[in-house]
This record gives sequence, C-alpha cells and structure tokens, in this order.
Amino acid sequence: MSRMVEGLVTDVAPVRPPAAPLARSPFVWGGLAVALLSFVYLAGMLGLGLATGLASPDGDVATRQTALVLYARIVLPKVLLPHAVVTLALYAIAERSTALSRLGHWPRRGAFVVMALGVAALLAAFWLPSDAFGLARVNTRGPGNFAATCIEISVATTAAALAARWLLDTLARRRSTPRP
Repeated sequence: MSRMVEGLVTDVAPVRPPAAPLARSPFVWGGLAVALLSFVYLAGMLGLGLATGLASPDGDVATRQTALVLYARIVLPKVLLPHAVVTLALYAIAERSTALSRLGHWPRRGAFVVMALGVAALLAAFWLPSDAFGLARVNTRGPGNFAATCIEISVATTAAALAARWLLDTLARRRSTPRP
C-alpha cells in the first residue's frame, strides 16, 4: 500500500485494526484470568487426587486425598484468589493512570511480574499468617520458603494473566479480520 506525498510515493505499512474495546476491559481480562487460574488449579488438584488414588493401593490413600482437599480449600481462597485480584486490579489502575501505558509490550509484562512479586511478598508476610475470615493460618518457615512461596504465587498469577490477555487478543483479532 502506498500513497502520494507532494509528488513522492512513500511506502506505508498496513494499519492493524485495534482490538475490540471489550478485549481491553480490565474487568474482562481480570475475570478471565481469575477463572483460568481457579480452573487450572482445581483441575490440577483433582488430577493429583486421582493419581494418588490410582498409584497407591495401600490404606494411606484417604489420608493423602484428604490432605489434597485441605490444601485446595486453603490455597485457592487464602492465597491464589486474593493475590490474583489485588495484582490484576493494581496493574489495571497503574496501566491506565501512569506512563506504563506508553511502554512497549515486554516492559509492561516485566512491570506486571515485578508488581506480582511485590504483592505476593506482602500477601505472604501479612495475610497468610492471619486467621481472618476463619481461614487457616499459613506460616512459611525461613527466608527460603518465604521466597519460594512468593515466586510460586507470582508465577501462577502471571501465567493466568498472560494466558487471558493472549486469549482475548486472539479472539479480538479473529473478530476484526475480514472474512472472504
């Protein structure tokens, strides 16, 4: 595609259509990320429970499956969901109200990872040891476990957020592509 500018022909790259407004909504993005995170986590716990039951024929299976159920009932509501909601909300606010929106694709993703690690550290330091809302206390033992907990929480939320963004962008591009 080319156009004339004062007698000169210049090459102009085709303009990519913008993503649909719904795909850029922080509520849609955050909701999809939280749903993906919950679904993958619960499916993983179910898979581990089934694998534990099939792999060990001894009587210890019930104990292990009970431990997995308790783990799922503590980690999802006490750790993953609060972290995902707080991180996604803070990132959406920061992206819309600061210079973060003018950065490129990868620096924005890097800022999200840093923000996720920071929120995970605050969550692990203050929220996990509390017994708020009747949820069990979770204590990390030592700085190594604290760091590992922060990284695990951040990786899960970041993966869910990136997967949700990719899915929404892919769907928006498919909708805006003209069909022959």
